[in-house]
Amino acid sequence: MVYPPLWMWLVAVTITFVGLWLSRSLRMDKRIACLPGWFCALLALAALVGMWYLLNAQFGGLAFRLSLP
Repeated sequence: MVYPPLWMWLVAVTITFVGLWLSRSLRMDKRIACLPGWFCALLALAALVGMWYLLNAQFGGLAFRLSLP
């Protein structure tokens, strides 16, 4: 079984704890509530594309392979 590298685990844990820390703030909660839905969807899409490129760079195209003519 192939495990993700240590830096990916550290990034995931850091993002999780920063998100939990920011979610306790009432001021940040108001700021997040006024974000439009399309902006959140765009952020999610950018994160997916970014992970695609990171995995391809890390594993040399073994995670996802896209062959274009």
